[in-house]
Amino acid sequence: MTRLQLELQRLYLPLPLPGTAAPGTAAPGAGQLLAADGTLRAMVLELHGPASWAALSRVWQGVQAQLALPAPAIAVSGVDGYQLWFSLQQPVPAALAAAFLDALRQRHLADIPLRRLRMLPAAGTTWQPAPVPARQADAEHWSAFVSQDLAPMFDDTPWLDMPPN
Repeated sequence: MTRLQLELQRLYLPLPLPGTAAPGTAAPGAGQLLAADGTLRAMVLELHGPASWAALSRVWQGVQAQLALPAPAIAVSGVDGYQLWFSLQQPVPAALAAAFLDALRQRHLADIPLRRLRMLPAAGTTWQPAPVPARQADAEHWSAFVSQDLAPMFDDTPWLDMPPN
């Protein structure tokens, strides 16, 4: 396993249940975030169509300044938006995580139409984030985690043109 795969597993993938094999080593996403017992260790908030780091940065800054939480990881989706990936120290029930994300949405993104937001988990939706980093199936674009200082550069093109290193 590469260092990146180890870190992605450590930060986002469900913990193995006693007596079971460890989670896979693929990039997180594609339905891998929810554990069999209905808990998760990662939450994802996506703002898409069009990408706007200025809007999503309100959440990124707010969770740190107002809630004293660690900075969520920032990803470009590889298609049309930004994502914030929240890593949780302990697994939490999906309903609790969904309520937390919805509260963040109401507090920091109330001016953004709901159709431009995707959350995992979220009540009444089956959206699953695509793996990050990953090549997009229908394009020569890559999703990737990016640093906060580089994030504003991806508003027009929220992807990388080559595999991230």
